[in-house]
Amino acid sequence: MIKFNSVSKSFDGKKIVEDLNLEFPEKTVVCLSGESGIGKSTILNLISGLEKCDSGEIIGIENKSFSYVFQDDRLIEWLSVLENITVVLNSTKRIEKNKTAEHWLEKFDLLNCKYKYPSELSGGMRRKLSIARALAFSGDIFLLDEPFKGLDKKSKQNVAKVILSNSKNKLVILVSHEPDEIKMMEVDKIYHINKSPINTILST
Repeated sequence: MIKFNSVSKSFDGKKIVEDLNLEFPEKTVVCLSGESGIGKSTILNLISGLEKCDSGEIIGIENKSFSYVFQDDRLIEWLSVLENITVVLNSTKRIEKNKTAEHWLEKFDLLNCKYKYPSELSGGMRRKLSIARALAFSGDIFLLDEPFKGLDKKSKQNVAKVILSNSKNKLVILVSHEPDEIKMMEVDKIYHINKSPINTILST
């Protein structure tokens, strides 16, 4: 379980999160929903440790690793498609890393592009590569910040199936306001963010 205890966070003097108390359950899929710019990504960044609390504490993230799909692709442009996967793998043997990377690329229909560079991919293909890399890393907690952006309906369905089948018994936190995406991801609980700074989040 992840627990926010009186957490506050500001940027350039503007409060984004203020005295927030919040709990995320274990081993389920939850969704953060709210208008753009309200602070959903800040919540994910605080959980992952990319941002630090100004005050308060977050319990339950100690010694955890995170598979994070950011809103932007964050691909390494000078590495090939294959190398963008192998770079996050722990194995020291190149053959093993390449085999694992190819396994994930095949799941996302990207295997025939493995020697290309990200700049040669379409927007949807870049998005799928970002998701494949996060899944290959296989963190303890999955953070998905609008992961389906730029994908058509069929691609969304395929990607959702792959994510769900490879995140069982883990906490998955999805950021989305699209009902079809929430349904595809079999979300158990929705956290509604209605105002900024965030000091109360209602769940359904």
